[in-house]
Amino acid sequence: MTLVLVLSGAVQRGNEAAAPVDITVRLDADHQRHEARIRDAATEAISQYSEWFGPPPFDRLAIATIAAGLEPPPQAPGQATVGAHWLQPERSLTLEAAVARAIAKQWWGVSVAIPAQSLSDGIAEYAQSRTLERIYDRRHQRLAYSTYEVRYFGGLVPWAIRALRLDRQTAGIGRSTYRQHPDVDLRDGDPSLREARSAKVAAALLTLERYIGWPALQRGLSLATERYRGRRMSTDDFARTIGDAADRDLSWFFNPLFNDLSRWDYGVASLATEPLRDAQCGAAPCIRSTIVVERLGNAMFSGTAHPPSEGFESGRAIEIEMDFADGQRVIQRWDGRAQSQTIVFDGPSPVTRASIDPRDVLALDLTRLNNTRTTPAVDSSAVMTWSARWTVWLQDLLLTHAFFY
Repeated sequence: MTLVLVLSGAVQRGNEAAAPVDITVRLDADHQRHEARIRDAATEAISQYSEWFGPPPFDRLAIATIAAGLEPPPQAPGQATVGAHWLQPERSLTLEAAVARAIAKQWWGVSVAIPAQSLSDGIAEYAQSRTLERIYDRRHQRLAYSTYEVRYFGGLVPWAIRALRLDRQTAGIGRSTYRQHPDVDLRDGDPSLREARSAKVAAALLTLERYIGWPALQRGLSLATERYRGRRMSTDDFARTIGDAADRDLSWFFNPLFNDLSRWDYGVASLATEPLRDAQCGAAPCIRSTIVVERLGNAMFSGTAHPPSEGFESGRAIEIEMDFADGQRVIQRWDGRAQSQTIVFDGPSPVTRASIDPRDVLALDLTRLNNTRTTPAVDSSAVMTWSARWTVWLQDLLLTHAFFY
């Protein structure tokens, strides 16, 4: 049995006057309770995508639901298919994510034909992450992407842990999937790695959002839909269009992303301090601080396509932040090309903390655990003791939460 609901409303199309978009929702019998959530997510997605990417490529949109886990039919103009569970916790926005993702494909894959499936999937994944952040904030007055959800008995019974709110980088772009396959080749057509390829492109777009800024990236996405509406867009076309909108050459970033088995990973290899004998820094003895940062992946985050010249670095994309014992903070830039870089400070105050990419610009960075080092070193036995205590406390908290909710 299928229940058909026809919903109509005015959707704001960027800066243009409000224009009506007829939304038809064809719900599977098991999904009737989700009608309001689907309508709300669809309205939000159409409104935001119209502002970000340009006018909708449809006047009417038909949204159909199928059982979660089934393969949806190919996208068609004005038609979106969403997989849904019988039980969908309100605070876990997996249903809204599926709706926003499917609608994004109307721009990226239908209106603009994209032969590279990884690119259309990745843009849709990135777009839905921004949309869901707005939906969660509007519904719960908290800036988050969703709450953590686990499912039992073959996915039939869900459990949304309200205390565990996830952000865009943690859950919105599929970071866990990307970390399992960080060097996945975007040119590969293996169906089992489709989600990994999508997550890698979404992480790349989040990186650009933080590096060149959302206004520049949004201009590029809007320009791409304008240039290639009704046409085919290759990965080279996309990279060139984003660069044109940002008024900079971004080939240094897109070439390894689309054409190589690229892996981005930077870390702080060591942080050491030692007194300098018979040396004075003013009225105090001198202390030498030595910081070694390293590039662990094969891909570089340099900030420019220009090669180094005569021993001088080219590019300033990588930020290295150092805190001193007297409260001072120093920030240096690195082009991220060499396997390692050594920084030495001689002064009356030692460096107590060194961090590479402290603002988390490089969302493609494989792991953040090696990005910061502090001194003096913490006793590992104390770390293990407190980690065990915290784990037991968290387990008790989750069990208590499950009992009451």
